[in-house]
Amino acid sequence: MTAQTDRSRVLLLHGLWHGSWCWSEVTAGLAAAGRAVQAVDMAGHGLRAPRPACLSRRPFDPADIATEPSPVRDVDLEQAGDLLVSQMAALGGGAPVTVVAHSMGGAVLTRAAQLAPELVAHAVYLTAYMPASEVPALAYVQMPENEGELMGSMLRADPATVGALRLDLASADPAYRERLREALYGDVDPAVAEAAMGLISPTPRPASRSARRR
Repeated sequence: MTAQTDRSRVLLLHGLWHGSWCWSEVTAGLAAAGRAVQAVDMAGHGLRAPRPACLSRRPFDPADIATEPSPVRDVDLEQAGDLLVSQMAALGGGAPVTVVAHSMGGAVLTRAAQLAPELVAHAVYLTAYMPASEVPALAYVQMPENEGELMGSMLRADPATVGALRLDLASADPAYRERLREALYGDVDPAVAEAAMGLISPTPRPASRSARRR
């Protein structure tokens, strides 16, 4: 990676199910401190994530959640890495930028840094996956250290069947919504957490392929 002063422009990358919106307070704080900052949507997320038709179809059939193929099922690590490289280049105008990645966004940052190390001034992994080369991100999810994680029980479809990690975003079940809030926003004000759950979207599966050395 290219050495750079700490005044490089900052790019913020979210994790699974989220979008650039989750960085709103961070971007405001950084901008107030005089830093050039931009939050972006990962491939297949945020404004780049069309929702399954079953979530808005009426009458609503809950069984469709488990069977309807995801509209983002073909999004993979390569696409996500390529998109992030283009976002870094656009923000920095060709100069290296500081990239802060959260959660599974770390795997995408790793891939983008492999593709274009000259565009990365600093790579910051914020409670994020930082996979070693040739190790797929999914391998970390399945490690014994991850036993007891909460999100697996929230899924409402077989990822291999629908091509996504699908949550029941239309659920009115108070118990399900409370578990989802605990899993994603356990230390967030409940009113803010409820608003955030209205913004999360279906997401592609974590890439089973590893980031490769170049």
